[in-house]
Amino acid sequence: AEWGANAPLYAMRPHTPEALTIHHTATPQAPDRDPRETLRALQRFSVSSDTLDDGSPKLPWPDVPYHYYISPDGTIVEGRDVRFEGDSNTDYDLHGQVQVVVEGNFMEEEPTAEQVASLVRLAGALSTHYEIPSSRVGGHRDRAGRDQTSCPGDALEAYFPEVLAAMTGG
Repeated sequence: AEWGANAPLYAMRPHTPEALTIHHTATPQAPDRDPRETLRALQRFSVSSDTLDDGSPKLPWPDVPYHYYISPDGTIVEGRDVRFEGDSNTDYDLHGQVQVVVEGNFMEEEPTAEQVASLVRLAGALSTHYEIPSSRVGGHRDRAGRDQTSCPGDALEAYFPEVLAAMTGG
């Protein structure tokens, strides 16, 4: 409600969070852009048919694909209701995956200190709330395969030890 989300276009698959998948937007950070506008734009893209950068078609999703979005200033914005499975342009099992995306292209830039701190804090909270152990955390390319994506980018993946240290269990 805080960012002016529209209701999902159609029913989504319910799931129980049991793992955490970390993404990057693969677009340059836009620190001056209001995170609410960013999420509204993401929702417009998500619910539309489009063509991806590689020329392949993107079918419409019912809502934003991610459960949480972290902006350059570290603001955490809720996207899709975490009780429902997310979406992806790559092929992997999304069931049980809490999808967290960090704004930026971390093959070309560094995450901000605020983004890293928010990701660590969010991962710890999700781990505690849903009893997600550190062994169930990975990057998008860990799930889909490095042949499908470089997401979440090398620079963000370098901070995974901090993220894992915030998680319960192992």
